[in-house]
Amino acid sequence: MDRKRLFFGAEQSGGYSPIFEGDSNSLNGSSSTTLSVAYPSGIQADNIILLWLNTNRASTWTVPSGFTLIKTTSISGFSYALFYKRATGTESGNLSVTASGYSTGGHFGIMSRYSGCIKTGIPYEELTFTPINNDVGSITHSNSNSLGDNRLACVFLTQGQTGNFPTITFNNYTVSYSYQNGAGGNTRVHLGTQDILNSSTDDGNASVSWGGTNDAVGVGILLIPN
Repeated sequence: MDRKRLFFGAEQSGGYSPIFEGDSNSLNGSSSTTLSVAYPSGIQADNIILLWLNTNRASTWTVPSGFTLIKTTSISGFSYALFYKRATGTESGNLSVTASGYSTGGHFGIMSRYSGCIKTGIPYEELTFTPINNDVGSITHSNSNSLGDNRLACVFLTQGQTGNFPTITFNNYTVSYSYQNGAGGNTRVHLGTQDILNSSTDDGNASVSWGGTNDAVGVGILLIPN
């Protein structure tokens, strides 16, 4: 059932998990430390905006104005940061973000928006993250921190590869976006989403794998319904 079509895009008052509404992305393959990321279209008040930033060098992201950091880390030369913002409904245009701590490399920034999320307090629970080792070709998350039903599980993954990227598979998840950094082609980012309608039967585990050897980092969260 397509809940978004059934309810004509309206936010739900309960009983349904949050809805992924769309995204926008920006890439920069130069050594510039500034990246301009467009806000997604159609933002409404109380939507949750998730900002996923990546570089293929060790670096530190400055927290953008109005956003709150969820998680940041570096592994195998990659750095990522995930931020959230509860929208006012007036957001438009581009957001400028900056990174420091490296001299060359590519940036990738994506903003995605979600309706039907809780309207007060912290809007997410963090999935337990199992860090990846170099070149093992898989990554896992687990839903051990869930506090209730009707969550939307979101798993963000950044994949590094010289040359062509192998096919990636999200077990039990829908791939909501998948983008490759065209500047050098050495970074690919993915978002997998899954409705956790019943926390006692839907475990939310994500096993992500690909047919090749390359490095990856990732983080997962559960968006809380209104």
